Amino acid sequence: MATFLRELYEVLSCFSTATHASMCDDLLRQLAATGGDNLAAYFAVALQANQSFSQIEQPFIPDTRSAKTGTNPVAGALAKASPLTVTTPSAAPFEFTCLHREVPHLRAATRAEQRDKGWIDYVARTGDSPILGEIKWKGDKNPFYAFVQLLTYLSEIATPAQIERSVRHDLFGPDLPPVPVFDLHIVLANFNDRGEKGKLIGPTQQLASAFKKRLLSDHPATATCLGQILCITAKIDEGSQNIKELKCEWVV
Repeated sequence: MATFLRELYEVLSCFSTATHASMCDDLLRQLAATGGDNLAAYFAVALQANQSFSQIEQPFIPDTRSAKTGTNPVAGALAKASPLTVTTPSAAPFEFTCLHREVPHLRAATRAEQRDKGWIDYVARTGDSPILGEIKWKGDKNPFYAFVQLLTYLSEIATPAQIERSVRHDLFGPDLPPVPVFDLHIVLANFNDRGEKGKLIGPTQQLASAFKKRLLSDHPATATCLGQILCITAKIDEGSQNIKELKCEWVV
């Protein structure tokens, strides 16, 4: 479905990191203001608009490949090393298992209909919580961009029809709760955090925290689909594609 949130995500690809930083600041100010448009409202409207999308008979993984194949080297490393344990700066380590990678969640009857719509880099599970993961590799885009991507994907997959579709096609496992709470992972793999992109790690945490608070206060029914948002750094050996370290930089 065409929503303002998806349009925001798509247009961000046209702009520089400096512009992304300014947009992040603007979205933070909107969330802090009383009334008016803000990122929480954009998400709530998108989730409602996406209720009509079904494609219940269509599997999420194209029949031209298995769940274990794909082109993203980081997604491949995560899949190979699952279950994964992530260390955190102030809490006990947590574990999750990657289930599928490079998931074209809007796939309709043909691959052509999916073209240019983007895909979820990986889906995973921890306990009863399904996970959507977005990977930024080396000189790729920044965590702010990844956060907007994940909110877009969540608004498109956390609807009753897509949850039913997920169960039917075993995307997150057959025992997915009827009203699941999704965690979101921003994964920065071999990420260059010394430049402008690295400076967006902290502001993205502030934005994610403000977003969750505003969503809960203004749209409590919608907020039930969102669990934890994590920013994870990963060190990958590029030769063997083995994971050397996983660390949670922040969680909100």
